[in-house]
Amino acid sequence: MTKITLKYGIIYALASLIWLSLEFFLGFQTTYAEMQQIFTLIFLIPAFYIMYRGMKAHRDIFHENQAPYSYLVAFLTGFYIAVIATLLSPTVSYIFHSFVNPDFFETMIRESVSSMRMTEEMAREYFNHRSFIQQGIVGGLISGTIMSAILSFFLMDKKRT
Repeated sequence: MTKITLKYGIIYALASLIWLSLEFFLGFQTTYAEMQQIFTLIFLIPAFYIMYRGMKAHRDIFHENQAPYSYLVAFLTGFYIAVIATLLSPTVSYIFHSFVNPDFFETMIRESVSSMRMTEEMAREYFNHRSFIQQGIVGGLISGTIMSAILSFFLMDKKRT
């Protein structure tokens, strides 16, 4: 891992916290709670951009050293960024759910039950801090790996002359 992967992993985690806060302040976790999952998916756009910027910055250093940027090197760079962001996700979750929106879980439970998407028991099992940390770790690694795989194809050196 390099300083660049650490830097962009931290940027990714901070962007996640900012996005969660934006969801809250725009009402997607309160007034428009039924739309929260859709709004959360839009985060993939800035997530891809942050991953792209980190991988490109790493590629630029490789080029300064006259080294080719292979698919594997590109992929591992993105994967390491995702790992760092994922390792920080429990902290992001704790900060958000403790200080920004401590009512998040209760609101989501009420919304899920009232819209009849889940029973109260199912909603309580899904919407709690432990569950969200687990989801953040698994989801972060999966989405980070997929983003890294896609972006690596575009950022690797096809043929270096």
